[in-house]
Amino acid sequence: MQSRYRMWIGLILLTIVLAFLVAFAPIRPVPREVGFDVQSTNRYSFPEPVAQDADGMEAKANEIRDTLTKAGVELDHVKFLDSSLLEVATVALTQESADQQANEVFQTLKADYPGLQKAEEEIAAETVEQPIFTVGTVFAVYPPKPQIRLGLDLQGGAHVLLRCVPETKIPFSTPEHQPMAITQALMDTPKEDRPTTTSDGKPITYPSFTHDQLQKLVYDYLIANGVDEQGLQVTVAGNNQLLIHTEAREQREVDVQLKLAQGFVERTFPTLEVSVGSVESVFVEPGTAETVKNIIDRRLYSMSDIREPIVQKQGDDKIIVELPGVKDPDRVLEILQSTAMLEFRLVPARYTPTSADQDDYGEWADSRTNQSVAWEQVMLESDLAFSGRDLMSNAEVSPDPAGQWVVNFELKAEKKREFLEFTRQNVGRLMAIVLDGQCQMAPNIRGPIPG
Repeated sequence: MQSRYRMWIGLILLTIVLAFLVAFAPIRPVPREVGFDVQSTNRYSFPEPVAQDADGMEAKANEIRDTLTKAGVELDHVKFLDSSLLEVATVALTQESADQQANEVFQTLKADYPGLQKAEEEIAAETVEQPIFTVGTVFAVYPPKPQIRLGLDLQGGAHVLLRCVPETKIPFSTPEHQPMAITQALMDTPKEDRPTTTSDGKPITYPSFTHDQLQKLVYDYLIANGVDEQGLQVTVAGNNQLLIHTEAREQREVDVQLKLAQGFVERTFPTLEVSVGSVESVFVEPGTAETVKNIIDRRLYSMSDIREPIVQKQGDDKIIVELPGVKDPDRVLEILQSTAMLEFRLVPARYTPTSADQDDYGEWADSRTNQSVAWEQVMLESDLAFSGRDLMSNAEVSPDPAGQWVVNFELKAEKKREFLEFTRQNVGRLMAIVLDGQCQMAPNIRGPIPG
């Protein structure tokens, strides 16, 4: 009986020892000499995105590579991990040489990009671990250390740097018979073959600009007068709508941009009845990044296929998101865009969707002109009634028993009375539900709706 008891004790102890050896690997083969082991890869963070797409990032990386090569830095690779995070790897035989080259890289880039910073995230060096002692020339005993590494190191995945971007929209419009610009096709049409009057009989005064020409004219003027190129977009929708997007950081900056744009438009079109629409601005407040981080956190942790996501705030306007195991770029975009900007817009009465498909709101019929227009033009003319900031956090979209999509949401207390009055005054009108600028649905307001 005692021998069997000793045998079980021995097996248990042996199991514990084996588990320890496997988990912590204190005894491992002596590594072969590799001559040197140097950490020569560094990352640098730009204050603003340097490009809008992959081609732009590649072009900028090539430009930086040429600059560093001319400075005498021997490079292994230069690449952008995202639009504002650069990775530079140099070729060095010693750590001292690698450190010198890293300093040269940073000083060279700092001269061209004053806001550049060394990224907080360090690249782990594969340093040679020193054993406590060796057993012959084959095995060595090392300090016990867990051999399991979690997160991106183990699974691979996505590392994304997000930036909270302020946004301002400045819209201009003219009457239908006074277009600011026309399409290239209409410009190429002989004047005698163009329509001469609108649907209500007013004579049309044709401009001398195409859409592209007017967009470039306004864009170049704003840049020349100090408007930041970052985030600046000029769009002509239809022939009578001009929309300017900027990344103004405060109301004072918006006022300056509005004055510039309005003055330019009025001087360019002195005979037209130009009106300024409602200027919409969203600024990045001190707590914006923290709020967005919490939203992304909740969204990611509610998704069953995302394991151990890491969401960190960097500075006042940046957020780092790590998604272990997610390697498909399209999937990364799908996940992050699921926290998009939600808007509720009142559609002008003359517009109705042309498609019978309830998921297709790209084209709309204009009853006034009997022509189809793109959603972008309808959105420009639609009044912003409410946004996602006005909702409680329990909003959801689900199908009803008939298979129709139903939006379930609750407004914040201070907005409920406004929403009730808004729906009472607009019975029979379409309310577009817009996610990141795209119309997702446009239900008919059938009666007053309590918030």
